[in-house]
Amino acid sequence: MDKSKFSCDICNGEIIVYFNEKYDGNRGKCPHCEIDFPLE
Repeated sequence: MDKSKFSCDICNGEIIVYFNEKYDGNRGKCPHCEIDFPLE
């Protein structure tokens, strides 16, 4: 699955994928809803 093509379940906006050192993995964030979640 292409993680760069995720969309927000709430607003259907584009999810920003970034690497978080604290969790040692990729996370996603919706810039509109401010929801932050793990992708792995």
